[in-house]
Amino acid sequence: MKKNIPLFLVLIIALLLFTSCNYLLKKPKENNHYTQRLTLQLNSKDNFTCSIIDMNFYKEKDLLEDDFYIIDNFIKVLNEKSFVEKPATLGEKPIYKMMLNFNKEKYVINVYNSRYITLHPWDGKEEMDYIDMENIPTSYNLFYLCSYIFSGKA
Repeated sequence: MKKNIPLFLVLIIALLLFTSCNYLLKKPKENNHYTQRLTLQLNSKDNFTCSIIDMNFYKEKDLLEDDFYIIDNFIKVLNEKSFVEKPATLGEKPIYKMMLNFNKEKYVINVYNSRYITLHPWDGKEEMDYIDMENIPTSYNLFYLCSYIFSGKA
């Protein structure tokens, strides 16, 4: 029995060290983590669909494939300053939700107004990406795209 005590103590210390190291080595989430993953999906040229939901009336419309370039260009014009911490003025309910469905992944873009959106995968575990669209050209602003789709002109 006395021979097992040192072995038992060494085992407990080793377990504590490995658990602590794992906690210390974990990198914090970058504020554009999910956007980077979406960019990889878009660059892989996987087929995808995009549906937009008007959260006030719960109406859903599909984005035409001819308009997919807007999403691609939107992602391309984002820069470091576009990614922000959660804004204090962000509403609780988005006006529009965009659902991007790839073969194996599904992304949700919550459009709150002409300035702020959030992006996350359907089953994401990390905090979503908060994106400020203030310096995005109007032609690539997702709020205006959604508004146009539901205006009846699309």
